Amino acid sequence: MKNKFSLLFFLLMLFKVFELFGDNLIIQRTVWNNPSPGYLFLGPMDNSDLAVYDNSGFKVYTKNFGFLRQGFIDFKMHPNGKLSAFDVTSSSFFVLDSNFNVIDTVRAVGYNTDFHEFLILPNGNYMVIAEADTFIDMSRIVPNGHPNCKVNNFKIQEIDYRTKQVVWQWSALDHFSITDATEDIDLESNYIRPFHINSIELLSDGNLLISCRHLDEITKINRQTGEIIWRMGGSKCRNNQFTFVNDTVNNFFGFSHQHDPRELPNGNILLFDNGNLKPTRYSRVVEYQIDEANRVVRKVWEYRAPSNIVSNAMGSCQRLPNGNTLIAWGGTTAEGGHNYLLSEVTPSGRIALEFYSNVGTYRAFRHIFKMDAVTNSITSTGLSDFRNSVYNTNVSLFVSNLNGSTKYTVEKHYYIPHNLSQGGPCSTIPYRWVVTKQSSNSIAGYIYFNLNGLSGFTQPESLKVYYREGEGFGAFTQLNTSYNSQYNRLEAPFAGVGEYCIGTFAIGVPKPIYPENNAINVPISPKFIWNKFIVGEKYHLQISFYQNFQNVLFDIENISDTVYNLSNLMPGKTYYWRVRAERESCVSDWSDVQAFTTIFEKINVFAPADSSLDMPLKVQFTWANSNNAWSYQFQIAIDSKFERIVKDTVVYNPQVEISDLDYYTTYYWRVRLLRGEQYGMWSDVRWFLTTIAPPILQYPSDEAKNVPISSELSWTGVPGAIHYYLQVSKSNQFVDNVIEIVDLKQTKYQFSNLEYATTYYWRVRATGEVGKSEWSKVYKFTTLLPSPQLLRPPFADTLAPVKGILQWKPVDNATNYEVQICEKEDFSIGVISYKVVGQTFVQYSELAYSTKYNWRVRAYNSDLESQWSNIFWFKTIPENYLPPPILSYPTDNSVNLRINDKLIWYSVENAQGYLIQISTDRFFNNKVVEIQTSDTMFSIQNLAYGTRYYWRVQAINNSFNSFWSDVYSFTTALREPTLMSPAKGAVLSNLPIEFEWELTNAKAFYEIQIAYDPEFQFILKQQVLYNQNTFTLETAPPETWFNWRVRVKSGVLESDWSEVYKFKVKGVNSVDETTENYLVKPSIGNVFEINTNLPVSKVEVYNSLGEIIMQKTAPDLKTYLDLSNYPVGTYLIKIYIEKEIHFTKVINIR
Repeated sequence: MKNKFSLLFFLLMLFKVFELFGDNLIIQRTVWNNPSPGYLFLGPMDNSDLAVYDNSGFKVYTKNFGFLRQGFIDFKMHPNGKLSAFDVTSSSFFVLDSNFNVIDTVRAVGYNTDFHEFLILPNGNYMVIAEADTFIDMSRIVPNGHPNCKVNNFKIQEIDYRTKQVVWQWSALDHFSITDATEDIDLESNYIRPFHINSIELLSDGNLLISCRHLDEITKINRQTGEIIWRMGGSKCRNNQFTFVNDTVNNFFGFSHQHDPRELPNGNILLFDNGNLKPTRYSRVVEYQIDEANRVVRKVWEYRAPSNIVSNAMGSCQRLPNGNTLIAWGGTTAEGGHNYLLSEVTPSGRIALEFYSNVGTYRAFRHIFKMDAVTNSITSTGLSDFRNSVYNTNVSLFVSNLNGSTKYTVEKHYYIPHNLSQGGPCSTIPYRWVVTKQSSNSIAGYIYFNLNGLSGFTQPESLKVYYREGEGFGAFTQLNTSYNSQYNRLEAPFAGVGEYCIGTFAIGVPKPIYPENNAINVPISPKFIWNKFIVGEKYHLQISFYQNFQNVLFDIENISDTVYNLSNLMPGKTYYWRVRAERESCVSDWSDVQAFTTIFEKINVFAPADSSLDMPLKVQFTWANSNNAWSYQFQIAIDSKFERIVKDTVVYNPQVEISDLDYYTTYYWRVRLLRGEQYGMWSDVRWFLTTIAPPILQYPSDEAKNVPISSELSWTGVPGAIHYYLQVSKSNQFVDNVIEIVDLKQTKYQFSNLEYATTYYWRVRATGEVGKSEWSKVYKFTTLLPSPQLLRPPFADTLAPVKGILQWKPVDNATNYEVQICEKEDFSIGVISYKVVGQTFVQYSELAYSTKYNWRVRAYNSDLESQWSNIFWFKTIPENYLPPPILSYPTDNSVNLRINDKLIWYSVENAQGYLIQISTDRFFNNKVVEIQTSDTMFSIQNLAYGTRYYWRVQAINNSFNSFWSDVYSFTTALREPTLMSPAKGAVLSNLPIEFEWELTNAKAFYEIQIAYDPEFQFILKQQVLYNQNTFTLETAPPETWFNWRVRVKSGVLESDWSEVYKFKVKGVNSVDETTENYLVKPSIGNVFEINTNLPVSKVEVYNSLGEIIMQKTAPDLKTYLDLSNYPVGTYLIKIYIEKEIHFTKVINIR
């Protein structure tokens, strides 16, 4: 069987009713027969209002929560006086004060909040029902079960009212089985609601009683342990533990699909039995006496509606203090049910109150709320005062006769009676009274109304008492009333149960309140206000330019309120007004005439224009001049209601200048004219937004020094800024900026890799949606010096002497260095410090042997400093330790080393010898030399050309070998080519000349030089050739000796120059040179002497530019050249000997 009445169906149908009847709510009272005192709390009744109703079915206290609300459920008052209701819109419970103000909002924690129940516990905590749906494979539980079924689990939560945290929780699935559900719950569905907890009752023993509608069961739960104490249900309940001895109809015992079980003061349980699964369906309220020990339940009272109505859903019951029972019948005609709203019945079953309605209510409650109600037992004649320590009804009954003891109740309500138009006084004071009784016995006598504390009248002697038999309906009859001035009370014959009020047949004259007489500056659309004498159903208002009302401008009748809004009076005019009360045939006199003058006209404002943006902080305001103005009041504020006024000033011209405004602030301004005590309407309010503020730079601070080259720039955020524009430059004119970013979203920027010891300037501006700020103040900062790079001793696996040198690379712009040596890595204690001026090393001493030391250096000058360098560490040598040698030559990574060069290192104290190793690999697996020597120099031999070698040295003596030195590398030079042609000393007869040499390296460059002199200062020809070993010389001076050589280059490697070969280009009749025919040698000073074997015909001297500076004929065998008047430098000597030409070079020095 399908689940016919799910919660979803219930809510949809319930609020469909609101959609149909929310604006046309109909409540019809069908029975009024001495009901209990108190107002009715119903919910839901309409979408937007919370309201309490009186016994006539009228809303008496209400609050509208807005037309968008979806309604309220379970509206009630708690023992502590607070109210609560479930708000469908927010799915939460509102806790309210007596004026319906929300003072707390409560939701289930972690789950959806169920609307069925809300308790405020004695400790102030809240108890709610949470819907904790979960997915279960029902195919494992029932045949054809859904494998991924959504099961509606319920959890009861106690929530701390201060923290809103759960302090106690009970889960239905932990204690019930899904298969406990009644037969109408479809266990094959994909969504199952097996429990449907719809109420919680806190029992007098501290435990809980819950109602599980879909189990047909009420369950008692141990509040401390959560364990079930007992389970009770009707015939369809699968887990009933009780015997019902007198509650069986048509073989069905007990109840079905029940609501609202409540514990009564006598320990019995009262519940609403919906009766859904009974063979003969009807709904009722039933009271059970329960014998928990023997698990026996006995029906002691029940009530069925006369027509045996059936409520498929909802329903509640409340036992009232006088023994009556208030019943809410739940389901409505919209659900195919009934139109019963509620009933109040006596213990005998007599109906005391009954309502029909086109809208149902989930529950109904009756509470004494904002009224006074006192019940007295009357057993004898005499005065019975209906007043106690809590309530004062202002009523006494003087009993002169009675036909038996009875109880009377007097209710005092703080509002006028309903339906006065059906007949009665012209006006009443704002109260009404209801008198009811609880038996058929009656009394005779007088009713007294004590006027002390009552309001709404001025002449008590004119007041009369009125009466009608039914509350809320029918005409009032005036009773024979007298005023007892001694007791300040009204006295009238007691007319019996019914409704009473106090009023007068005449209507009092209304008293004008606003505008007051002679009021000025009244708005041109004023609100006219007056008060009523007692009550005036309608009012008549007149307004005129004349005090005698000879010409009435406005004549308004049938005003139902004591307030009337009138529009479009003329500004700066004097008016007169009066009012009177009217109701049917009752008309009061006119009130006193009141004069008032309206406010002057509104000023037109000019500038700045409305909604102006990006305004400066000084603004000129202008407006239109008015002939009615003696001066003007100007206001500027930061809120449109002008509750936070920045400037309020009076000026005498239609303009004003305001300065010192705040950045990025919305300002509102207005102006009005002043004329003595009178003034005009405020102008239209205009607003503008000032420009955004420039950022305030934070870090680095201005003039900051020693800023890291990778750090952060930061500035204050600017309200209204979208992004920021950052500039960093070496120039304070911000030319060629090193950093320029236009759209920074954050108020900081991480920069890196600035230059050391450099001054930078920086600034920031903000950009918003409405404009840009000015640039911030320009700050400058200077970066720190670079940290020194440590050299010696190198990091880590290094032994150092106890007296030695620490060395580092120089730092540009540094004049001083501070060196620290410490055994602690954090340099916290035992630090040895040195201050070094102008040098990049320091000599330390007196360190301990075999000890690890850390060291670091920082640089500084008079303005700047560096950070500490990286920390290096070394370990001092043990005593008698030989330190490793320090290599000197060649330096590490040297290239083009001659294969017969030398290796040199520094001597080591106490060393008796040294072991040298040379290898073609860094790890010395392929050693080509391993030799021991006592010298600090080793001549290398037989190494290969163009090859990289590694070398190291170890100091040794009789007892100790040092560690190896650092490993250095060098690469030998390439092999120099062998010259082939022209041969050495060759004399060549013809040009061109073909040069040829050995090709020593493939894919290399070969450089050939041909010079006049053997020192190659005076080059005839120089050429670089790639991968070639020949060269052709096309021309050359005849009868001249030349020198030539070649070398090879490949990358960084090169060879030495080859051996120099000499050759001669032969002329006509030339003679081969077989011996040297001349000698040039220095003489005295800067005089050079030339000696020859053959006569010299001519000598020429050339400077380095090839210019002849001296020419001399020298027929003798000896010639002198004086160069003392010529600059220092090299000169070429050209000597003509017979038919040969010879060249030589001299150097002139001072």
